[in-house]
Amino acid sequence: MLALFAGPALGQPAPAPDAFQAPAYHAPTKITMATNLGGANLVRSVDYAKAHNDPSLGVSWNYSLPGSLGATVQLYQARQTSIPAGAASPLVQAQFREATDEIPQSKKYDQLAPVKAPADCVYGILTFRCSVQSGLTLSNQQRVRIGLMVTGYRNHFLKVRLDTAPTPSGDAAAERFMQALVAQVTR
Repeated sequence: MLALFAGPALGQPAPAPDAFQAPAYHAPTKITMATNLGGANLVRSVDYAKAHNDPSLGVSWNYSLPGSLGATVQLYQARQTSIPAGAASPLVQAQFREATDEIPQSKKYDQLAPVKAPADCVYGILTFRCSVQSGLTLSNQQRVRIGLMVTGYRNHFLKVRLDTAPTPSGDAAAERFMQALVAQVTR
């Protein structure tokens, strides 16, 4: 069985387990995160703002569908005071590049290779900047697809990382998760 990443969002130091759990409701964006999205269960949430005394770090929720999907959803501001909606702004594009650079820096993967070059992708009414890489997880030497999506949403960055099995069932799990996430976010 493929073990997939379901830890803290890339680029954020890991706080003590469950010491700073994020609430389900994120008041600034009016988003309530569900305990299950597209079949993936919520396994952990972190309020990085409290854990590191820096409100710009935001919050994340980690979901897992064993054998198919590990997902991290993060809402944050990265010390920005005005974040345009959508994927087209230079600010969101820069945040996407930074998030892309964090993947190899995490030292969790080997043999990273692009599968889908950066481009816009649409889920429901939201447009994200997206890319997909393939790699080998260092912890268990399993092949994995690493999807990254970033957009501006209600004056925050909305970043989604999906680690999936490189199979049709992994692709289907990622699609179900994203459709459920966007439906939840845009309620």
